Amino acid sequence: MKRIVLAVLVLALAVPANAAAAKHTYSGAFEAASGSIAFKLKKTKATKRKRKKTTVRRFAFREVPVTCEGASGTTTGHLTFGMPVIKNRFGAGADDGNGSNVRVKGTLKQKGKRTVGTLRVFGDVPLDPEGTERGTNCATGKLAWEARRD
Repeated sequence: MKRIVLAVLVLALAVPANAAAAKHTYSGAFEAASGSIAFKLKKTKATKRKRKKTTVRRFAFREVPVTCEGASGTTTGHLTFGMPVIKNRFGAGADDGNGSNVRVKGTLKQKGKRTVGTLRVFGDVPLDPEGTERGTNCATGKLAWEARRD
């Protein structure tokens, strides 16, 4: 009898721990350009010691049109770090160490069901998914995007 009670108690404690961290997947597209965008939103509930935290993770963009010096094409990339959400807004800037730069901004709308934002990629941007071919002096301009929760 003791074993059954212990197993039920362990199961009862494990379920709220998994429910405390909600993860939502978002996907969308750019308004005036081809390409797609995807990311995950992770929410943790507040405890006695920690405040509620929301973070954007695995932010990725695919086949975004870019104009370079002497060439044009599309670029694909992702951020390797999370972005904290503060007052329904998030944003970050990053570079890959090879001359490529990314600037991302976003805002959560409709209680987190929809997000809107901008993306800007510039510099010596990779023009293929492997990063072997790079364009010089490239820029996407400021591209508006919208993503919805899947």
